[in-house]
Amino acid sequence: MTIIYALKSVIRRKKIAAPSEPLNTSALLTILNEVLGPVPRPNHPSKLGKRARATGMLDTVRHWQEMQQDATATQQEVHALITRAELRIISEHTGLSGPHLLKVVRELLPHCVRIRAHNNPFFLLNKE
Repeated sequence: MTIIYALKSVIRRKKIAAPSEPLNTSALLTILNEVLGPVPRPNHPSKLGKRARATGMLDTVRHWQEMQQDATATQQEVHALITRAELRIISEHTGLSGPHLLKVVRELLPHCVRIRAHNNPFFLLNKE
């Protein structure tokens, strides 16, 4: 399953409220991946890993990576892992703002983290 297909599936399943124009999931995926940084390699944590460690959220991110069910990030988790400037960039590219932007990011962030982890060969090697 590709990342874009998975994110579109999540959006359909969750019936995320969006502006009158269709949500550009490709742009959102690209921006979220940029915000999260490159996938980590041994001894080279991603931007997400560094932010999670700095805010004491490493266990939360690991839970998102390993979960088998839907999860939603809290508003505090989103603000701890994604800066206001990055949220403005996401807003500019998707046309979402305010509560709609936060709702989409809250619902897609854990899924994006999980998909990235399961498409990262280093994550899979560390699971053995």
